[in-house]
Amino acid sequence: MTATLSPSVAPDGADGRSEAYNEGGCPLDMSRLLIMDFVATLEQEAARTGTLDAGALRAQAEVFLGHLRGLRQPADNCLRLHEQLKWEERRRHPFERLIIRRFSHLLPKRIGDDGVMQGAMLSRRAIPGIAVAITKMIGIDRYRAWETATHEILRRHKAERPGPIDWADVAARRESTQLVELALIRMAPYFGDLDKRVQWLVEVVNSHLGPPQPEDGGRVWVMDGPKARMMLLALYDDLRQRLRDGAVELEATYGSRAMGALRELDAAFARFEQQAVMAVQAPARDLPFGGLL
Repeated sequence: MTATLSPSVAPDGADGRSEAYNEGGCPLDMSRLLIMDFVATLEQEAARTGTLDAGALRAQAEVFLGHLRGLRQPADNCLRLHEQLKWEERRRHPFERLIIRRFSHLLPKRIGDDGVMQGAMLSRRAIPGIAVAITKMIGIDRYRAWETATHEILRRHKAERPGPIDWADVAARRESTQLVELALIRMAPYFGDLDKRVQWLVEVVNSHLGPPQPEDGGRVWVMDGPKARMMLLALYDDLRQRLRDGAVELEATYGSRAMGALRELDAAFARFEQQAVMAVQAPARDLPFGGLL
């Protein structure tokens, strides 16, 4: 059998090798690049001899594979990048992600996401229920509008920084911070009775738990009051700091009514924090209900 190939000039350099050979590179479409490299090799041979028989094809394949085996492939780096990009495709709710970043230090670490390696209080199983609760408090139309605005922020970020999304950069942008602040301030009046709202939040989250996550390590996780309170403390931490450092600016931006609700919530959080300190300092039997934590 003889194969006749149209002679052509290899597009990737004098030796016909493509980026698949660059040491340290990580082509995500590896199969296509390898095939096209092999075709380029055959084209060069066809240009030199005019024809290729079956034996010559096998010989060229062995030479090609031998060259690949001799390369030092960055398999771990490629796998990590592939996993990160795969997670990026699954993230279809960037506004929700901006909010969750506020308490990501309470979540377990996984590839492509923030979190802690040990001692995580929360689980990503809670995220569907948290999203439901947020939507109920801010309203579906407002949620969709802010989701659209976040997609626009991401579009600009991708134009400036091609590749995997740098969520730290996205979250640090002023327009992202303002969207999250708007959501938190919009939700603040719903926490007028903090204990009642925490109980509601626990029920919503536990009735919308996502599937078990590998990073949970097999533990059975459910939301409860202390976890919900710690999540809310983390969620509002930056905004509470702004309330202490720049209340005048916040009030000028969001209005006196919003600031009133935020101050009431801040006071409720302060009471909880004080009770948490007491729970650490005093025996549990000396506190109502055995302590909070």
